[in-house]
Amino acid sequence: MSAAKDPAARRKTGRAGHKTSAARLAAVQALYEIDLTGANSAQVIDDFVEKRWRSVTLRDPDATPGDGGTARLPNPNPEFLHALVEGVDGNRQEIDALIEQTLDGDWTLGRLDALMRSLLRTTAFELHDMPNTPRLTILTEYSDLAHTFFDEKDANFANGVLNKLAQNIRPET
Repeated sequence: MSAAKDPAARRKTGRAGHKTSAARLAAVQALYEIDLTGANSAQVIDDFVEKRWRSVTLRDPDATPGDGGTARLPNPNPEFLHALVEGVDGNRQEIDALIEQTLDGDWTLGRLDALMRSLLRTTAFELHDMPNTPRLTILTEYSDLAHTFFDEKDANFANGVLNKLAQNIRPET
């Protein structure tokens, strides 16, 4: 029985075991690099797929002490990674406008940390341009990334913006 059909196997790999989850993580990181360096999106994506991602190993918080405590991330789905990064990069003005409409008070995209901008841009793009992905899946995945990248206060800020983006772009029916 494949992992997709075996519930026990699905529980073992969790959300991080999915190639689409890895692609979301890689997309946020790639867009962060593009934002900071102005690098070409195709080059950054190829670098992630061909070089960087193949050696990604993280400390596994669920490991038993003494078992090594590391977990290898699955390689990201390359097509999905390309779609996210190129979609955000090619539609940045429209995406940024969606985010700006969502930010409260004196907050602007320019005031946000580059990593926060990348997370919000990727979320907004996926909500707007990938209607076949369930809204809850998108919110859960990017909320998890926010909690991975940021402290609690900033992760809560990100979650508030993510929820407003979802309501503005793809209201619950």
